[in-house]
Amino acid sequence: MIEFVPPALILLLGALLIGPARGAWRTAVVLVTPLLTLAAVWQVPDGVVLT
Repeated sequence: MIEFVPPALILLLGALLIGPARGAWRTAVVLVTPLLTLAAVWQVPDGVVLT
């Protein structure tokens, strides 16, 4: 399922979640969002351009 989501969208959703999150939740969002984005980038097959 993650291969259908553009990696930039994951970062944007994470940025929207940082605002209302407080304490440990904010830390978790800040750490997990880039990791999910990296996983999404790794799932993109060679030669495919997400537009």
